[in-house]
Amino acid sequence: MTQVDMRSTAARKIIDFRALRIRGAVVLGHYRYTEAHSQSIPHRRRNTLEICYLARGEQTHRVGQQDFNLHGGDVLLTFPNEHHSTGRLAEQRGELYWLLLDMSPNSDLFLGCEKPESRRLRTSLLRMHPRHFKGSPLIKAILEDLVAIYANREFGFRRTALRIALVRLLLEILDCCRRWPKPPNPSPGIQAVQSFIHAHLVGKESLYLAELAARAGMSLSSFKARFLSEVGVPPAEYVTRRKIEHAARLLAEGHAVTHVAFELGFCSSQHFATVFRRYTGQNPGKLKPRKISRARH
Repeated sequence: MTQVDMRSTAARKIIDFRALRIRGAVVLGHYRYTEAHSQSIPHRRRNTLEICYLARGEQTHRVGQQDFNLHGGDVLLTFPNEHHSTGRLAEQRGELYWLLLDMSPNSDLFLGCEKPESRRLRTSLLRMHPRHFKGSPLIKAILEDLVAIYANREFGFRRTALRIALVRLLLEILDCCRRWPKPPNPSPGIQAVQSFIHAHLVGKESLYLAELAARAGMSLSSFKARFLSEVGVPPAEYVTRRKIEHAARLLAEGHAVTHVAFELGFCSSQHFATVFRRYTGQNPGKLKPRKISRARH
């Protein structure tokens, strides 16, 4: 079992609900990273449900032996006693909330609800399926409310307001899970742009947003808003992420850092190395090429 990491930094905040004696609520964490951090090591927690909401960015989480690729707006559930981590990958840049709930079977009055509703809410949460689904803008709004309420220590009804916001949050998450699946893919115009990006990662020409918007048949402002809504990251960041993924493959094949930098349109190897570290937490020069086995003749 792993203890809850209660470290707070400028980019990572932790709210400890246990100090406020809100039954069933353990911790709400929130990070807003501008660069990748070290990976989350495998861990599991007894009687604890973890709800992750990726507000912005992309992230890969592993539960058991299965990887889940999260995009902005996604929810991922980890049920009690399940091993989970970010696998071999770093915690990527982006914005993530995670909520830990005590699901002990002998715990009544969950979040202050009366006994019948307390049991019903806990049972509903533990039966949620699928574990990975698209959330809603209301989830992020309630999470922001929770952070603001917690910070207002002069508010005379702070504990009650937090408890009510937590119940609202869980009911919205249950509703999003119930409504899933929605159409899993972006609209045809955005898919066409994604395909174009993937086909033009290599080369010195820039993937200008105005050109991408024209390919989608939208104004620039509408395209940027639609892309963020459907894909979970802004289009410029999506291009950079795809380039860094392709760069990692080229480096693993043994290509030199300078060659990869200019192949992918970066202005210098130094700029490429800075961006690569920001997204992966690694120095591209230290990425070891994969060994290729040769058959004996």
